[in-house]
Amino acid sequence: MWFLCILLLLGGCCKPHKQFSTTKQFDELRHTTQTNLMDAYLHTKSYGALLGIEEHEFVKLSRDEAVRFALMNNPSLQSDFQKLGIAKADLVQAGLFRNPSVNSLVRIRTDSPGDPNVEIDAPVLDLADFWQVPLKKRVSEDELEITTKQILQSILTIYADTKIAYDSCLFAYEKYTIMSKTIEMAQELYEWIQYRYQFGFETALDVHLANVRLLNFISDRTLYEAEVKNAFIHLTMLIGSKISAEQFSLTDDLIHQDRDISALRKLNELAMEVNPDVQMQHLKVRQACHRISLERAKALKSVKLAVSYKLDFEGERGPGPGLNFDVPLFDWNQAQIQSAKVDLNQQEKQLLTIQREVTQHVNVHYNLYEASFKQTDIHHQALLALKEGLNFADHYEHRMMFQHGTILDVYMRYYLESITYITNLYNTHVNLYMLEKAIGHRVTGAYEVEVIEP
Repeated sequence: MWFLCILLLLGGCCKPHKQFSTTKQFDELRHTTQTNLMDAYLHTKSYGALLGIEEHEFVKLSRDEAVRFALMNNPSLQSDFQKLGIAKADLVQAGLFRNPSVNSLVRIRTDSPGDPNVEIDAPVLDLADFWQVPLKKRVSEDELEITTKQILQSILTIYADTKIAYDSCLFAYEKYTIMSKTIEMAQELYEWIQYRYQFGFETALDVHLANVRLLNFISDRTLYEAEVKNAFIHLTMLIGSKISAEQFSLTDDLIHQDRDISALRKLNELAMEVNPDVQMQHLKVRQACHRISLERAKALKSVKLAVSYKLDFEGERGPGPGLNFDVPLFDWNQAQIQSAKVDLNQQEKQLLTIQREVTQHVNVHYNLYEASFKQTDIHHQALLALKEGLNFADHYEHRMMFQHGTILDVYMRYYLESITYITNLYNTHVNLYMLEKAIGHRVTGAYEVEVIEP
């Protein structure tokens, strides 16, 4: 009867007391990777356009799709998910009792015939598992959650890096487009200055200066073209696609981010709640507490229980309970307990350090985001002012009231201001992505910005 009861107990102890689910851990990822895309595309931007590839050959790619491909094809993330599988296996293993053993001893008489001496202990169970296994499972559950948070941190890093790479392609292409328009206008004004020089309305110095400006613009466009190619190559590497960079057509645009985000204090509070590094360190503190309890439970290391049966030489036989245990008289596992306490103290200090670092990162990227957002607005107003100046110059240029070199300077200033504007717009995007990464949560939406053409 004892034997059957023990076997029934073993069957219930071979499984963890709960089935740990990691689905909820990735709800934040699903929310984070859902961005508000524009319903109508302003225009597509592609590296292939620089090489003359037809539009129908392009593979249209949005920010969301780029992030999805990067998450699917990132080998480091796939390795992290394998670690998650190992952590799950460790959790199952931690919930298992040690296998029972059978001890037997048979002595045969040699002096005269008769019954042998038989001693059997079966099954031998270690009752220490009843209070040690639940604590082992807690430590393993903590390790599984820590591994889950590590994966979430990797996902957020891939999310931010891919979006920055995507916007770097847009940024490089915008600079290339702006400089191409600048060259077209500079070429037209240079030819017009040469024509006016033949009639004495411009000087030779005006002709040479206009030519120098034109050559400088052409030189800058060569650099911007290389930046476009490199940006698309980097994006292709991140998303792990077999499609060449020349065949990508980016459907999203650089858009002005909505400044309607929470106050800095609320963002810091949110970071303390959802940042994976902070959550991970909280789990390590909890794991250290559970490890202390486990080491204390190991003070009584072994309590073995068995059903014994004995047959002696005189023929007397009979079953009975068997009990064997270590008496913790000298060794109470104090060294391991103190080591676990020291580890708890270290993890608590590390938690304070990580909280301070996360707060610093949130503050830094918030301030940079605020500054770049304000700069974008300022340069937007500057572009509007320069556009009015260009309209004024074009109106009076036909009346011969301006030299074309002066008009060329105004156009040069306008397009350089356009590059400054698009640079600040790009920095706004990057700082926002880094702020979201520091917090571990999306903080704002976006809205389309007015495109000003001269």
